[in-house]
Amino acid sequence: MEQGYIDSAITILKEALEIDPRDQVALLDLGLGYITKEDYDQALKWLRSTLAVNPRHVKALANMARIYIERGEVDSTIAYLERARDVSPGDATMLLNLGNAYRQKGMVSEAREAFEKALEIEPDNVLALFGLAATRAGEGETEEAIAILERILTIDPDFAPASQALARLTSGPG
Repeated sequence: MEQGYIDSAITILKEALEIDPRDQVALLDLGLGYITKEDYDQALKWLRSTLAVNPRHVKALANMARIYIERGEVDSTIAYLERARDVSPGDATMLLNLGNAYRQKGMVSEAREAFEKALEIEPDNVLALFGLAATRAGEGETEEAIAILERILTIDPDFAPASQALARLTSGPG
């Protein structure tokens, strides 16, 4: 997007908020606009305003987590993703992101559970399968990890991370 277009949209959204300061769409879109501009402090301000109006606003929660992921703040990322999961437990992408955040934090059993729940919703989600394979491999369950990686490659033969991980796991110590 062109910078001028984003700035114009932000101006229009702020004008809309003068009419209705609790307009969730305008509040959220302001947050998203500032994310696009990589002005995360302003984005957080508007996303928090969205959540003040509606604490269960899934897109605001997910985008708060997105900012904290960018900032490397894993605890905050997990907190917002858990809130989003509680609001929208059937969102496989949310569960995948939560699983990755748990893995990053070293919360292996929580990561595994999140990936498994994502796969209940989308059984062929290669990213959730890959997360589960990595979790299994990290737990020393090499055969299970290999089976999952082989399954990924039947779904998407071009998924290079699975090919690389499979090669590492099957090459043995060396």
